[in-house]
Amino acid sequence: MALFLNILFVLFFAFTAPFWIFQLLRSKKYRAGWPQRLGWVPKREGKQPCVWIHGVSVGEILTARAFVRTLEKRHPGWDVVLSTTTLEAHRVVERAYPGKMLFYFPMELSFVIRRTLRRIRPTAVVLIEQELWPNFLHHCDRAGIPAILVNGRISQRSYRLYSIVRWPLFRPFRKVRSYCVQTQEVADRFAALGIPRAQIDVTGNMKYDNISTGDGGAKAGQAARRLHPNVCRRGPPGRQDLRSRLRP
Repeated sequence: MALFLNILFVLFFAFTAPFWIFQLLRSKKYRAGWPQRLGWVPKREGKQPCVWIHGVSVGEILTARAFVRTLEKRHPGWDVVLSTTTLEAHRVVERAYPGKMLFYFPMELSFVIRRTLRRIRPTAVVLIEQELWPNFLHHCDRAGIPAILVNGRISQRSYRLYSIVRWPLFRPFRKVRSYCVQTQEVADRFAALGIPRAQIDVTGNMKYDNISTGDGGAKAGQAARRLHPNVCRRGPPGRQDLRSRLRP
């Protein structure tokens, strides 16, 4: 599976190379963070549990504020680290989450993903809205790192695309331990793609939790409750330690 996904990514990158070269030459935002995108992220210090939260852009990462507040209130000893994809989101995170470890999300290549996981050593990964990367999910599962989707959504256009390329995505998508989605319609779309109903919960849209002045919101609290049991049953029994599972 990983080999197939690597080949797929390389073919896509090769096909779109002229576009990326042009953008790299003309725009700073496309040049930002390349060492980190290749897995050279800062090494996380300490041995306390760590939740890695990823949102692709500004909207997603700001939506997670209530979730982060709730998580820190429930588990004050845990590390929370954040990743983004865009330069603008990176700058916003620096202001919205002062003091948090921040880095760019890795490219969808096995050796890059393994290097990033070795350096961050997450206990669990939280993906915001639609950030489902098949190879990344495959390697998280292989390392025994549970992944959950919060504030999940899937547009009609994405649903049609996923339906067409369902075979290479089906197994990695099923490795997400819990889908906390915005609406019943979204839940039905994920179920139609083959995600077991038992893994899907309709928790509503977390962006409304950020209107509250309290420590969190009801929807963020529901998502945080889904995280805890998944962390507690981290990894299948009988697997090796994390470092050995992530060796190249």
